[in-house]
Amino acid sequence: MAQTEKKYTTTLSDVDRIKVRQLRSGALVIEYSVQYEALIKGHWRKVTRFDNAHGSSPHRHVYYPDRPEYKHSTNVKDNNDAFTQAQLIIKAKFRQMRESYILLLEKGGS
Repeated sequence: MAQTEKKYTTTLSDVDRIKVRQLRSGALVIEYSVQYEALIKGHWRKVTRFDNAHGSSPHRHVYYPDRPEYKHSTNVKDNNDAFTQAQLIIKAKFRQMRESYILLLEKGGS
């Protein structure tokens, strides 16, 4: 079956968005990226990203304004489930993620 790629952005608010990329073969998610970005102090900043890029198992990146990202496994092995869960987690918690990022930024991040 042919693979299809989709890229789109979902607006959560005037200052919050999710950027999505998915590669599918029929109903199966082959590769995906679900990234939450927030407009903070005039810049779009990556706050968190869920993906399985480069053939890796599903995992999450947490970004910080003042130190390297933290990457950890999501313990979800099915790409379809991981893709869906990533979107649900971000939509449920983006306000908390934003506030945490802002607090770190105010403590001395760039």
